[in-house]
Amino acid sequence: QALSKLKQEFRAVIVGGRPEEIRPLSELATGLGLHEKTIFTGWQDDPGRYWRQATIAVFPSRWQEPFGMTGIEAMSYGVPVAGFDVGGVTEWLKDGVNGRTARAGDPAALAAALDALLAAPAAARTMGEQGRRMVAELYSRDRVLTGFRALLAALTGTERKSGTES
Repeated sequence: QALSKLKQEFRAVIVGGRPEEIRPLSELATGLGLHEKTIFTGWQDDPGRYWRQATIAVFPSRWQEPFGMTGIEAMSYGVPVAGFDVGGVTEWLKDGVNGRTARAGDPAALAAALDALLAAPAAARTMGEQGRRMVAELYSRDRVLTGFRALLAALTGTERKSGTES
């Protein structure tokens, strides 16, 4: 629905999903007159090839998403994200920093967020780079493992001795 409200030119590539999930979205796109601007790829083993070509990632989750790895994955490729400000998404999507947020469940607000990114490609690239740096800093493999080990130590009452592997 948000795509049908865009003022800027676009081509949407919807990556992922099983046929039974894609069918209603494809029918919606057709009903909104977006069929020629929308490509549905289905499940992809290597979504990175799409992130490397993307200008913007859209994360339109309407439910209280606990975290939302797709947005983090997009930002790891330097792609700014537009999405609804719901649940855990608010932990990583910062309006004007690494993308644009929109009021939860408001397609017109999401369209405005997308239009803002599409209308200002240099600013969008800067936001994408800031997102890439944030992901590298906060969600790197080493950072996540260190946090996980600290959590396990706190839960089990054990300390990790320096120089030893857990």
